Amino acid sequence: MTINLSLTKVNQDPEIYVPSIGVGELYYGAFNSSKKQTNIDRIDQLRTEVTVLACDIYTAKFYGQIKEG
Repeated sequence: MTINLSLTKVNQDPEIYVPSIGVGELYYGAFNSSKKQTNIDRIDQLRTEVTVLACDIYTAKFYGQIKEG
């Protein structure tokens, strides 16, 4: 139920938000891929189409907790 509600909200909002940590993870994957420049170019294009959210110390701490597993 929560997933469907979330998807409905996403579909209603024309803006897509990506945290800067997520963009960093995408770049990490691109730099470690066999098609490095192609993937970097794709991420650069994505950045022009979405709003990248800045992260603060609270976001960083939460990210660390998530990565811990």
